[in-house]
Amino acid sequence: MRISTAELIYSLPPYMVELISSRILGRKTDAETLASTLDDIKMLGKVLDGLSAEDRALLEDLKDLGGYVSWPVVVGVYYNRLDEIKSRLERLGNLGLVFQCGLTGRDPLILLPSIEPILETYANKVLPHGLDWMEHKGLGISGHVLMINVIQSRRIRCRSGMEPFKKGWTVLEETLGSLMDVERVYKELVSLGCLEEKDGRVVVNSGRAMALAMDGDIHYRLWRFFESLKHVPGLDTRVYAIIKDGIISSDKLKRVIFLNMKRFSPEMPDAEDAADKLVELWKGLGILQSDATGEWLRFSPDVYKTLSTGRVEVSLRYYSEDVIVQPNMEVLVPMEFDPLDHLNLGEVADLKKADVVNIYRITKASV
Repeated sequence: MRISTAELIYSLPPYMVELISSRILGRKTDAETLASTLDDIKMLGKVLDGLSAEDRALLEDLKDLGGYVSWPVVVGVYYNRLDEIKSRLERLGNLGLVFQCGLTGRDPLILLPSIEPILETYANKVLPHGLDWMEHKGLGISGHVLMINVIQSRRIRCRSGMEPFKKGWTVLEETLGSLMDVERVYKELVSLGCLEEKDGRVVVNSGRAMALAMDGDIHYRLWRFFESLKHVPGLDTRVYAIIKDGIISSDKLKRVIFLNMKRFSPEMPDAEDAADKLVELWKGLGILQSDATGEWLRFSPDVYKTLSTGRVEVSLRYYSEDVIVQPNMEVLVPMEFDPLDHLNLGEVADLKKADVVNIYRITKASV
């Protein structure tokens, strides 16, 4: 919970106010005078200007950790240079920029609330303008629709827990293995509720499958985004809040993710590597858009619109309509076909071959 500088100072016992004011101002004062001094934006700006880049980076970390940081989190983040960090914290404490909730040296840290907007101003000064953003389609659901159509036309038996038997996996691999990671796509369809078990067979939940196809790629991309963050509660909200409709450096975003992973679980191993992988995943999904240098990131426009409004809008992007129906009732369908039309085709035709051009066949049994 965020508090103001005045609330922070007034919560201190009088003897602590005198001690802190003596260190910061060189004289004993009351809570009102100390709070007013520590709320002086111009004074704080001058103090920040006099800090080293390393000290400002530490303050940035504390801000990105929520401004109130338990000591185990500090240890988890800076375990390999803790003595240096303690020295920096002592120096920043003497300037009134960081407080500690006790005298043991292992109590939670509190960042001076009035310093946070100044740190934001510093960060915004280095943001570039006029960037060239790279167009990237991102992963879509064409492979998922193909698998749904295969399962529609084949009797794939499964164990409890939706695990297909070996013969079922073989059917899926032989039909789709050249185009996708069959096991991953199958498990995603199960998680999305598009597949379910009935009488020992894998069957399609038509309603869920239709909803996935109607919402298009954006539904799937956002689902993958939220799934990737579910092991760290609140991180999805934090990522959205720090980017919104603005831009952020790749390094900064990775740092924020790392810090919040450590905030959730100070002993989490390989958090830096996990943060790197998340950013790369989101770029591959088309959640994030990179500039030409790869240094700066933003939410892809359709993703930001959906996140900010809470409404999934069907993409207006072009889909191929070059479908060919041959005399032998085979239907040639390009991969870039509207997902909803592709799904509907699977209701009346059996998928025979999946490739850049997919081959369906209409038979009496399929109609």
